[in-house]
Amino acid sequence: MSNKNDLKELMKAKTKEREKNLLSSQQTTNSLNTSTTNSNNDDGKQFAKYNSQKQLLCSLCEAKVLSDSMWKAHCNSKKHKELLEVYRRKQQQHQQQQQQQQQQQQQQQQQQQQQQQQQQQDKKKRELEFLITESQPSKIIKTTEEEEEEALKEVSTISSLFGAYSDEDDDDDNNNNSNNNNNNNNNNNNNNKIEINSKNNSFPSGFFDNPEEEKKSIINDDSDLEVNDKLPKGFFDNDSIRKNEDIDKEEIDEITEEELNKQLEQYNNNIIDSTTTTIVENENDYIINNDNNNNNNNNNINNIEEVDDKNSYKEENVNSNKEQQQQEQEQKVEKEENLIKKVDKKINENVLIGRVLNNFEKKVLESKIDELENKRKDLKLMIHSKNNINEKENKKEESDDDGDDDFNFDEDVQMLDTRSIFQKKK
Repeated sequence: MSNKNDLKELMKAKTKEREKNLLSSQQTTNSLNTSTTNSNNDDGKQFAKYNSQKQLLCSLCEAKVLSDSMWKAHCNSKKHKELLEVYRRKQQQHQQQQQQQQQQQQQQQQQQQQQQQQQQQDKKKRELEFLITESQPSKIIKTTEEEEEEALKEVSTISSLFGAYSDEDDDDDNNNNSNNNNNNNNNNNNNNKIEINSKNNSFPSGFFDNPEEEKKSIINDDSDLEVNDKLPKGFFDNDSIRKNEDIDKEEIDEITEEELNKQLEQYNNNIIDSTTTTIVENENDYIINNDNNNNNNNNNINNIEEVDDKNSYKEENVNSNKEQQQQEQEQKVEKEENLIKKVDKKINENVLIGRVLNNFEKKVLESKIDELENKRKDLKLMIHSKNNINEKENKKEESDDDGDDDFNFDEDVQMLDTRSIFQKKK
């Protein structure tokens, strides 16, 4: 009856929860409808606000309104209507999210309640099953006093069977045979008693071990001992022991001492051999490692020497190249100097010749002199530029005046001016 009442209560609780959920959903839908209708009928008065300067503002559009009479016109404008639609959509989305959250919470609560109810039902079922098992009559075997006495007698008979075998019977073979015959008769009688008592008692068949099997196992153990006493031939190494020959204890002691000494010597020799082999192996390994290290060091030294040789060879090549460049530059300078000297000679010759020539010939000679001076300037610039390049390559700084002193262009020009026939006559 209790189970039925519990089920009825659970059904009632579930129906009540469903009704509550339906009512809550209806209330939310009604609230949404009322909010939308109110927002349509209020003409946007909820967005009307006043500044500290008592100016009317629209909080939705964030725009000023000139007067209260212009409020309806502002509400009917396109901008205000568009912003109203956006605002309402946001409100609807927010409300829908709230509804979904509420529904999820309600579902979680329902699941928790269902789990709790199931747990309670399981507990109640377990309690009912426990009570049912306790209320049923227990099938307990009740032994009477007579049955207990019979069981004790059986135990005593079994103990007497084990007590019949003593150490004295094992020593004498003749006594064993006679005792075995008597014990067999006694065992047969005892077995008959055990079978009768087992029928009367509630103990199952085979509750006690068969005494015949135990007796046979004991006899077999004795026979095994007798067989083990008789060892096979060749069990011992010494023929004298096998032939039952008597040996003096002193000789046995001497033999054992000699064998022990031999074994000790062998053991010591083995230890010495093992230690020597390990030492030799370690020394060989050490020597091999040293040789390898020496070879590696020699290789490293050879590599270093090769690198040094290469570097020295490179340095020699660089120095030789520098010397060749310097020689080539010196040769070029000498050639240029020779050219300049030749130009000076020609200029001097032309000056001397110009003293005898006519005006026309003098003009031609002047043009040639100008050409020679221009060539001199070009040569001077070439030499100067080459000197600068050589200075950058050799990383040496030289003054520009040193190059000018070698060629003495200014002096040559002055000489031309003094020797020329084109000087102004006083």
